[in-house]
Formats: sequence, structure tokens, C-alpha cells
Amino acid sequence: MSHSDDDNDESTTDEVAFLEVWAKSPTEDNPTAGGEPLTVHSRVALRAAMAVEDRVGIVPGVPGWFWRAVLLAALLHDFGKIDPGFQRQIRHPGSRTHAWRQRHEVLSLGAVGLLLPAEPAQLRWWVAAAVATHHRPLLHPKEPGREILAPHLPGDGEPLRSRFTVADDPAVLRGLLAWFARQAHDHALLTGTPDLTRTTTADVLDAVAALLAELNTHWGLDHHGHPVRTSDGLPLVLLQGAVTLADHLASAHGELLTDHPVSGFTHDFLARLSPAGHVPGACTEEVLAEHQKQARAARRPHLLLRAPTGSGKTEAGLMWSENAIEELSLQCGGRPRVFYVLPYLASINAMADRLARVCRGEVGVVHSKAGVYHLQHLGEDTDQAPARALEAVEASRLHRELLRVTTPYQLLRAAFAGVTDAATLVDTTNSVFLFDELHAYEPRRLGMILAMVRLWAQHLGGRIGVLSATLPDRFTSLLDDTLGQNTLEPVDGFATSTLPPRHLLRLGRDHLTAPETVDRIAADLQAGQAVLVIANNVADAITLYEQLRNFAPERGDCERAAWLLHARFEHRDRARIEHDITTWFATAGTTCRPGLLVATQAAEVSLDVDLTVLHTSGAPLEPLLQRFGRINRRGLRPPESVWVYPPEYRTSRGNQIRADGVYDAEPTMQTWELLQQHHPHTPLEEADTQAWLNKLYTSTWGDNWEKKVCAFRDAFTRDFLIFDQPFTDRTHLKKKFFEQFDGFEAILHDRVNDYQIALRTSAKKAEGRLLASRYHIPLPDHCRRHAEFRKDLGIHVIDGLYDPTTGLTEILGTTDYQPGEIL
Repeated sequence: MSHSDDDNDESTTDEVAFLEVWAKSPTEDNPTAGGEPLTVHSRVALRAAMAVEDRVGIVPGVPGWFWRAVLLAALLHDFGKIDPGFQRQIRHPGSRTHAWRQRHEVLSLGAVGLLLPAEPAQLRWWVAAAVATHHRPLLHPKEPGREILAPHLPGDGEPLRSRFTVADDPAVLRGLLAWFARQAHDHALLTGTPDLTRTTTADVLDAVAALLAELNTHWGLDHHGHPVRTSDGLPLVLLQGAVTLADHLASAHGELLTDHPVSGFTHDFLARLSPAGHVPGACTEEVLAEHQKQARAARRPHLLLRAPTGSGKTEAGLMWSENAIEELSLQCGGRPRVFYVLPYLASINAMADRLARVCRGEVGVVHSKAGVYHLQHLGEDTDQAPARALEAVEASRLHRELLRVTTPYQLLRAAFAGVTDAATLVDTTNSVFLFDELHAYEPRRLGMILAMVRLWAQHLGGRIGVLSATLPDRFTSLLDDTLGQNTLEPVDGFATSTLPPRHLLRLGRDHLTAPETVDRIAADLQAGQAVLVIANNVADAITLYEQLRNFAPERGDCERAAWLLHARFEHRDRARIEHDITTWFATAGTTCRPGLLVATQAAEVSLDVDLTVLHTSGAPLEPLLQRFGRINRRGLRPPESVWVYPPEYRTSRGNQIRADGVYDAEPTMQTWELLQQHHPHTPLEEADTQAWLNKLYTSTWGDNWEKKVCAFRDAFTRDFLIFDQPFTDRTHLKKKFFEQFDGFEAILHDRVNDYQIALRTSAKKAEGRLLASRYHIPLPDHCRRHAEFRKDLGIHVIDGLYDPTTGLTEILGTTDYQPGEIL
């Protein structure tokens, strides 16, 4: 839906009389100015709702008047702020004397009832539900005082007439109602014009009471005291999400971009590939790899692309996405979003940078440390950097960009169906999803992701693309079952790949940390190789780094070309290390700079680097193949050695036997058996690794893996994605969700003073906390008992040994801390 420039005009003439009725307090930047008038905010919210409709388009499975309900609710949602009690409170924020303690959204129901008497009853109920729940749920089983219905219904609730004044001046009440009626009529949202010339406070409260009773009948408690269930749950959640998103956009004066960064990607990509002097307009597909052509020509709704590392999977996915966007836009009339989904923060940051270079518009970054990402790009020492970084984070949280790079956990939040979560759900409707590196998820998390994938594909008009170099055939049938039969287009880049063999597989007899192994690695360094060493845990990585660093060549700054990468670094140090690594070992051609990178699993998928020899501890096949992919990345050199060493099997927490304390023993052992079957002097073909994957996943272990994934998928659907109580609080589900994810962050005791200084750097707390987050160190959940939570700082504090080069090596006062069992 397009909007004229008139939408941006100052207040219209009929608004002037109501400029003293505020919806928002004065801003912090200009506290002496007036607040935002109710009419202005309501008009902006209506315009924002139109922008949401323009973006999302026709929503599958909802009534034809769905968007009319959204627009009406957005327009009327804050009418209740007319009450003098609210007006006194907004002019004296924080004052106990002027505290109102009533729910303006309940009083807003009066406008719904008075303006929509001639509209169909179901439309009126939907508008009323969206207005009433844009801050709180209708029902809150554990805290009835925090719900809408119980405190306001006749019986135990306080009478409405003692709660609300509505207006001191009847003329203001009638004039505002007439203004809302004109707005609705001018935008063709009303079929009739109600008579408001004699409206009184009593009429408003009677309309509120009538609608509360109707909401209670449809979505309150049944005669057994249980929430009423409805088959319209998902459409109602989407309704709530659209209204909430419009309200948040209006409050933040945010913007939804309309020019898609992915549009035109194929033309630009072909132009970049064309020979020098080639006319961009005359580009052909001859320069594309076969799997890129097949992905671009895919005709089924969803895509599964398997292709070797370094063969252009990302570009193939973007070309497929460009076509999916066009098809979806024709089908739904909206502007489909593209979500590029990755498992690790470092890989997300790297992909965001990459997409920003090759796409035509803004790229959003959505993850828990997005503020740190933006701060690093803006420059930490720039005065305005914290504010600008937070503005970028907030814009992405409000779904500004049409192309976003994110983690699946940010998208999984849509399952909670709270007001903010529902906004995420509606923004993912009619969208395109590119899932990269699905191998990285264990069965529980993969099952959760597949549950959401099924919801998007089967109910919300989504298009799903899966890209990987390490997916077994068994995953194809699992994904086909999830998406719907015959909707998945498989593209096998291994069958058509022209990449030559890149690796020579070599198996060691001793552990990665054994003296014989260390001597072999040192010899490679002395021979001028670019050496990658990947250990399964941080303790081993630190040990190897300390033993090998002096064998690395010197670089220009009199330091060694040697780096250690794992998760137990302060954020600022990890960012610096990753920058140095990607600069030194950047994906090259026929030569690589000599040097040493010792890492944990963090290097498997996080970094776009190219080295000449790998020494790694044994692990399950998928992570091993990802590690192989960091060697001879483009296949421009003769096959290079990838050494694999047997891990140590030991009993870890929970009495489970794990490889080096990290990986499940069974798939690791089976992988080792497969590797032993390969002839040591024969280059490793991509077809060999795919055959190994298929063999591993057709074993008994593979049978159990699929059963677990399906069980977790179906359990997540059952627990989180049955929206039959759309207006009942789901906080307990959010708590249940986050209980499945271990980990927390802490700072060192020695950093407390620096942390406090950072917090005080800016008058705004959020900016100070962003600057202070440079000192955060991620830790596993079992370390909480060794940390003290400092309420004054808002962070856990530990006493430990830390070095900017090696990270956290010990938490003092403990005997069981291992410096890293997870990334």
C-alpha cells in the first residue's frame, strides 16, 4: 500500500483542539517540550499499520477483513489515554501522587464499541481483542492481577466507574471520538458513520463493559474455570502481532524499508564473474556453476542445496531467494523478508559483512550481541558510537530491514506469542529463510528449528532454503516430511562439482596433544606452512598453543604469526583476534601466509580462512568435514594434508562417555572407523565424504538420531505452536524454552573498576552497558556457583586468571573448572 506525502504533514486543523491530550511523555533529549499528542500518535500508528500490511501482504488462513481489523485496532489502541488520570501521570512521570494505576487499553475499548456498532460482530471482537491485549494478556493463570479480564469484570473486580473518569470535558470526549471516526471513515475502515453528538462518559463505560463481557465469552474461562480454546488461535496471534508492531513502530518513529537488498543480486553477481571488459547488461549464466544454475531454476517452493565448501553455496542461495521473493510478492502482494540463519555469532557477523558487500541495501544483524557488532564497526572510541549502535539494534528489533542475518533462537522467540513475540511471528509471515550449517545443531535444537520450519512452510507462506556441505541423504527425507511431500527441490552440487580434490587424509596414532603429534605440527610450521590446529576443548587448545607458538614465523610487528581462538575471551579480545586471523589467513589463491591458528570448534564455521595443513582431534563426521573445509578452501592448490588424531574417551558430567569430554562417543567412534577405510595415499573426493555421511546416518545410531529429532520437533509443536489460547499468558513457556540453553556471562574481579567506568561513560544506561559488555566472558552454566552476582553492576563476577592472548585459564578457588566444554 503506497502513501502520499500528505501522511507526513503536521497536525491537521481538526487536531489542533486536542494537542494537549498526550499519548507520550516528552523525550529525554528534550524534556521541556510538550508530549506527543494522542491524535498524532494514533495517526502515526495507523500509518505504521499500513506499512506493516504493505510489507506482509495477504496472510494465509485469515479472514478477508484481517487487515481492516489491524488498521482499526492500531488507530484506536490508545484512545483510553484520554482519561485525566493518565494525563496527570504522563505530565508527572515517577510521581506517586499522580500515579494512575489503571489500564488505558481497557478504556480504549469504549472507542471500539462506539465506533463499530454497525460492523460485523466478529470484526468488532477481533479489534477489541487486539486493542485490549497490546500490553497485557486477557488471562494470566498464575497472576490474575496482571491480566485484563479478571480485574475489570463485574464481581470481584473494581467497578469501571470508580476506575475511569474518561474526560473532564464532554466536548473534548465527543470531539476526539469524532476525530477517530473521521480518520477511520477517510481510510474506508467503517461502513457507517455513528452518531456521537450526545456521547457521555456513561456511554463509553457501557461500551467497555459490553466488550469485556464479549471478550470473556469468546476467550475467557469456561464453566470449568479453564481458558476457552479456539481454532482461530494462529490468526488471532498474527492480528495481535501486527497491531503491536505498528504501535512499537509508531512509538519509536521507526521505518520499514521497502527496497529489497536481494533484488538484482543475480545480475550483479554475473557482472562480477564476467571477464574483463564484458558488458554487464549482456551477462549470461555460462559463468555459473551447475548447482547455482539449478538452484536459480528451482520450481518447487523449497530448496535443499548440498555443495562443497567454497563452491558458491551462499551465492546460489541468494539467487534462489531472489526468485522466491518475486514469486511470493506476486502471490501475497507484500515485500517478503529474507532471513539468513546461522548457528554462531561470529559466523553471523562475518556473513553480515559479506552480504553488505554484495547486496544493494541495508543488512540487519539480529542476535544477542548485535550491539557489540555495530559498536566494533562504528569504532568504540567514537563519542556517538554507542548511541548509533543501539539505534541500529533497535531498528532491527523493529524489523526495519528486508534482509537480516540471525540465529534460529531469535526466530524461535516467535513461538511464545507474547505481544513482542507475536510481532516477530507476523514479520516472518510470507518470508524466505536460508538455513546455513544445519549440521551444527544437536537433535533437540534441530527438532525445535524444524518445528518452526513446518509452521512457516505449511501455515505462514514461507519458503525454506537449506544450504550445507555436510548433510546426509537421510536429512532429505526428514526435511521433506517436515515441509510437506513433493515441495522440496533437492540440488546436488557434489554430483556436478568441478572442484578438484582438495585434501589428503592422514590418520595419526597418538592424541593431538601427544609429544609425537606436537613435533609433527612444529615441523610443518618450520617448513613455512599455514597450520590450523583444532582441539575439541579449550584446555587442549591452550596447551598446544603454548607449546607451538614459538615455532610460528614472526610478523612485521615483532610478534609471532600465531593465534589462539576459543570462547573464553572477553568480547573485545575475541573481536580483535578474529579480525587478525581473517586478515592474515584470508581466503587466498595459490599461496597462503605461513602461520599458526590453534582453535576449538569456533573455527569450524565462524571464519572465512584458508590454510595449508590441518591437525585435528577426532570428532563426529560433520564437524570434521567443516574443519577440512578451512584447508585449500577454493581447491586452487594440489591436495593438502588433513591430519586426524584419535580423541581421548572419558566419562563426563552425567556419566556419559564423550570424546575429549565434548562429543558423543558413538558417532565419533563410527567416524574413526570410516576414516580408517580410506586409502592413505588417495586424494579425498567429495563423493567419499558424502558416502561416509550416508553410511553413518543409516546405522543404528542414525536411526536413533532421526527418532530424537522427530520427537523434539513434535514436542516443540505440541508445547509451543498450538495457539488455541491466543490471549492467555505464555510466560511459563518462555521460561521453559530458556531452561534448555545453558550458559551465562561474567566479568573478572580485576575488571570491576573498568566496568564501572564504562557504565558511567554515558548518561544513558543502555549506552554504558553496551560499552561495558566489552569485558563479558561467556561461561557454561555449571560455573554459576563460582560466580557472584553483583546487583549494582547487573553482571556476575568471577576471580580468575586471564590473559588477552590465551583467555580465561582458571577460575580461582575451584577445582572442577575446565576452561571450555562448549564454544
